[in-house]
Amino acid sequence: MKTVFTVIFIRKKHIVNFKLFRLNQPVVYTKLSHMIEKPITLIVKSDENAQEYLKFFTRSFESILNHYKCSPQKFLENIGPNEFKFVYISTAGRCGTWWHKYFFKFYADSVAQYPLHIGIRLRNPLTCQALKTLFFVGHMCSPLERHPNGETNNFFVKNGARVARINPAFFNNHATCLQLIKVIVEKFDRYVFNRFYYIYRNVFDQFISMFLMGNRNKKNSQNLSLFEYTKRFLLEPFAFQFLSYQWVQERSPGLVKIHRFDDILKDQKKYFRQLLMDFNVPIHEEALSMATFLASKKFLDYYENSTGLSINESVNKDQVKHISTKEEKQGVEFTKSEKEFIKDYLINYGLNRKFFPEFN
Repeated sequence: MKTVFTVIFIRKKHIVNFKLFRLNQPVVYTKLSHMIEKPITLIVKSDENAQEYLKFFTRSFESILNHYKCSPQKFLENIGPNEFKFVYISTAGRCGTWWHKYFFKFYADSVAQYPLHIGIRLRNPLTCQALKTLFFVGHMCSPLERHPNGETNNFFVKNGARVARINPAFFNNHATCLQLIKVIVEKFDRYVFNRFYYIYRNVFDQFISMFLMGNRNKKNSQNLSLFEYTKRFLLEPFAFQFLSYQWVQERSPGLVKIHRFDDILKDQKKYFRQLLMDFNVPIHEEALSMATFLASKKFLDYYENSTGLSINESVNKDQVKHISTKEEKQGVEFTKSEKEFIKDYLINYGLNRKFFPEFN
């Protein structure tokens, strides 16, 4: 296979200099009868030879492909219950979903010593044999309809299907998550899930970001205003999802950790280090530093702008940019009365005011 390289990236001040090399033709391996339709971009350190790195990638391709395609059932076959780790991250919309996915992808690739790249479709769940870890990231309510103490969340049970119909995007990974948990429980009898993460952000920023993404994806066919779009599609699904985790946390503070995206951004490496510790995933310092940088908004934003490709594989066909631009955000904001309406709605729904400093 003849491959032509084009340099399209960048420098990094504090860790290491990188170059991105895009393979201009689809990668075809006749031995595997497999084609990668999305262009693959190799992430090469400035002191590494790009041609040698391509050979490394080619030699590793079959192993990498199996790494991404491994089913949870097959992955669990040769792992004991005491060494298995399950990382569960649920996010509200536009609160770092793909950021977490790419961190786990780059962390797993680095630990497994695969060549760094973007292009092979990410799997969810993502497995890493070297870490004995299964990573699952998505939009879902708390999977605990019944608390370990036996108490049932009746509001969740009665209203889940109705609220999901308002905006399925808030819950589009919920069924898959429940099935995954079932697989784990069947494999490891009485497996104890001892940690769940839920990520949210400043609700006004979140709803604006979701509104802009809806416009880019042409999902605002009625050309609704920001406030009308929020009331119709965003308010109750978010409130319901948040409340499902708050309900569990109130009963078991150590079982659910509710993180504010705005706070995470203050020290991303510190956050990911704590995350790995909370889920008992081994920490590899170089891989942690590498994955923190490569999953950062700065890197992924430059990747989208430089390649014309989207990091969000759910909109891959049209290559809709996942990260909003400053130009898009200009003039898009809630009025004071609209913010009051949103605040009152969420507080009356049952959300604890302490989580939302923007309400003060």
